[in-house]
Amino acid sequence: MIIFYLLVRLPNTHPLCYLSNAVLSLTPPSPPLTPTFPQMTDKYKEKPALTWQQMNVCSLEFPDESFDAVIGKATMDAVLCGEGSTANVAKMCSEVSRVLNGAGVFFIVSYGVPDNRLNYLENDDYAWTVTVHTVPKPTVSATAVPDTKDANSVHYVYVCQKGGAAAASEN
Repeated sequence: MIIFYLLVRLPNTHPLCYLSNAVLSLTPPSPPLTPTFPQMTDKYKEKPALTWQQMNVCSLEFPDESFDAVIGKATMDAVLCGEGSTANVAKMCSEVSRVLNGAGVFFIVSYGVPDNRLNYLENDDYAWTVTVHTVPKPTVSATAVPDTKDANSVHYVYVCQKGGAAAASEN
């Protein structure tokens, strides 16, 4: 689904920012979550186009409009588990909106149901059109078919499109 948006809706996408609670120090006073950081730099050392930076998601050090797309995998969930969560999610969303270009997209992969996430994302300050998609959680059993109507069987992908051009359909 994310590839669809990047290739079809944003065909000239080049700069991409990936936020992960495994490689970013989320918010003070949380300790930096760095064990994966050296592993990722070592793993991808043969790919010089990939760069890894550790920073506070509530205070990104990138210039305005630096990225066509930002992917946050469980980042919002992790921020919501910390002290001052509501204010920190607002700071995170504000920072992501700032670093996205005028037609940029913020992809959020979350276990949080829409009733608990949309109030953070549907904010006039960000000018995002938010579309919610579901993705079945992987199962151990080859025969199990996840029930996509059951919140425990899916992950949610929130597609936050700046400029109001997100798809209106829900998967």
